[in-house]
Amino acid sequence: MEKITPADLIPLNAFERHFPIKIHLAYADRGYEHNLFKGLYHDDAKIMWAHKNFTPVILLAALVCQKRHKWTLELFDCLRPIEAQERMAVHGFSPMLVSRPGSGAHPRAMAVDIWPRDENGISVNMGTSFDFFAKTPADDNPAGRGYTKFDCGEAERKIILENRTALESAMVEAGVAVGKKILPLPVEWWDFRFFPEHFNRFAPLSEIDLEPYQRLIAPDIKVMNEILHGNYTPVMADLIEKIATETNALFKKLF
Repeated sequence: MEKITPADLIPLNAFERHFPIKIHLAYADRGYEHNLFKGLYHDDAKIMWAHKNFTPVILLAALVCQKRHKWTLELFDCLRPIEAQERMAVHGFSPMLVSRPGSGAHPRAMAVDIWPRDENGISVNMGTSFDFFAKTPADDNPAGRGYTKFDCGEAERKIILENRTALESAMVEAGVAVGKKILPLPVEWWDFRFFPEHFNRFAPLSEIDLEPYQRLIAPDIKVMNEILHGNYTPVMADLIEKIATETNALFKKLF
């Protein structure tokens, strides 16, 4: 397997000022009502890391969603190290919903969890909350992309399905523009990732594989805060600028 290096990871927080995204590291927020895994990440972890090849997809999709729907994309999770997956596994959720440690795109920073917010900052109606884990996901999963039997009126049901389609279309379209195929995870409307044939070429990341300031369970808080304030390494700064410039150019081509 190819190795992902710390230099391949980009802090998505760096783009909050100039792109319609909001970073909310849900698993570091003990007070967040939809965080089912309290203490999964360090309480003071603030940076969300994405693979440099996956980052443009997120940013371009955010621009598309803002243009078409006046949405901001609230991002809950991207890189999720193996140790965090091990902690999640003990909760006993269906393996259809919680990947076994080391598997999937999250430990390769090639998956993102998203919930759009409207122009007033209100979470868009997607039919369920983020991390809605059905008890029988194979048979009855309201968070699944093919689900239509929502317990609501026809007008609201139509809105839910339209919103899910809009988010999915933006992510897939952004992937096409960037030259990467995007898989909307079938069982979770909020999860988008590269296809397995791509991410499985790479070894998953443990905390030990990361720079201390990139870690989510035991981060170097001092250096992490310096990164949050824009004190990037030269390589990181160049990549951030390059990705922002290229993403904006792609957006202009689309519109």
